[in-house]
Amino acid sequence: MAAHPVASPRVFRDDARLSRRAGEKATPRGPTHRVLPVDRWWRSPRRDLQRAGRTGHLHRLVEYPLALVMTCLMRRPVTSRPLKAASRLGLALAVPAAIVALIWLVHTLATARNLPPLSVIALPALLCFAVRDRPLTFGLGVGTLVTSMVVLVAAGDHTVYRERSFFGVSQVRVDPTQSLTMLVNGTTNHGVQSPDPTRRQEPLSYFHRTGPIGQLFAAIQDPRLLPRVAVIGLGAGSLACYGRRGQEFTFFEIDPTVVRIARNPRYFTFLQQCPPDIHVILGDARLSLAGAPDRHYGLIILDAFSSDAIPSHLLTREALRLYLRKLTDSGRLAFHISNNHLDLEPTVANLAHDSHLVALAQLDLSVTPDETRAGKVPSHWVVLGRRQQDLGTLTSDRRWHVLSPRPDKTLWTDDFSNIFDAIKWRQPTPPATRLDRVRAP
Repeated sequence: MAAHPVASPRVFRDDARLSRRAGEKATPRGPTHRVLPVDRWWRSPRRDLQRAGRTGHLHRLVEYPLALVMTCLMRRPVTSRPLKAASRLGLALAVPAAIVALIWLVHTLATARNLPPLSVIALPALLCFAVRDRPLTFGLGVGTLVTSMVVLVAAGDHTVYRERSFFGVSQVRVDPTQSLTMLVNGTTNHGVQSPDPTRRQEPLSYFHRTGPIGQLFAAIQDPRLLPRVAVIGLGAGSLACYGRRGQEFTFFEIDPTVVRIARNPRYFTFLQQCPPDIHVILGDARLSLAGAPDRHYGLIILDAFSSDAIPSHLLTREALRLYLRKLTDSGRLAFHISNNHLDLEPTVANLAHDSHLVALAQLDLSVTPDETRAGKVPSHWVVLGRRQQDLGTLTSDRRWHVLSPRPDKTLWTDDFSNIFDAIKWRQPTPPATRLDRVRAP
């Protein structure tokens, strides 16, 4: 919602004086909680960005690179070797030209196409760093580097929509090799849908029916055991298609951009076409879920941990106690913990042991070529229940294994969590089985 223009205290005093003359109550021109004292307002170097952020003007992709270039241009020259105007201009043009040449060379060489992205920009970045004391050259160099990388990425990613919010850049991509539409944030896949009308209601990627989450829903045959399901993390809305008529699926999503994309039938139709009654609640999931009735849900699915950065406040002892309060006596919890860099299985195991829960896990890496072409990707899931019988046939399924507590790992709480303890230091996932990377079109 757009904010009112910020007015100074002097304007409020003038409004009050005029209103008293007319015998009316003074009415400020803007909400008082947004007003800054005049001296602080004019001394704040970020006032324009603050105003733009409140009025919603910083929502495109260009602002961050532009702000970065402007910051470089505004650096104070500190060099002790001044150059003539012609030399400064020549250097300012030579550095961007060299950066373009280096990136073009790397992009065209067949042997360099498989290099990591960091190594591709390393030499141009060092060139920019070498001229950091000359603001014009530094700014133009950084601008050229950023622009070149954006152009190269945009030229081959088949992106049909892109929008930035506070929570990152959300993109809708079309994979021409598999005829799939993907919702992507950074390098993380948040949902896939097929344009084929016969497969529009088929959950794909991590949510494939042959994967762990599909096995969980298959193990709960009677829909009366799941009258209401809560899902933390909307994505494209793929999980809605596991519901049946008469069931209620409530999605908790913090990013309004994701909600707009998932509801746009030009990109995804899960929310419009899938059978259950679907509700989307915008806001922090833990705060929003706290307002739900106790013993309300038969299943709570947490799909907020499949990115490079996880919301740790959703994976603490206090958060788990909240989820258990909202579950029915026979309710279940499902954690999607696919991650390239973090091993969250011991974290969830310790939480389950602390709350005396039964915990099963499955790392599904056995994806056949046919399943890959159909849109399935490897995934890692953990399911919790109060009793073994609550998990149904999963307890006898050999694809699932029982989780045991890990005393050497930290029990996460609201007061303390240790991300470093969960990093995969010694045994990274092989490239062929990377869990949450988007497949390049």
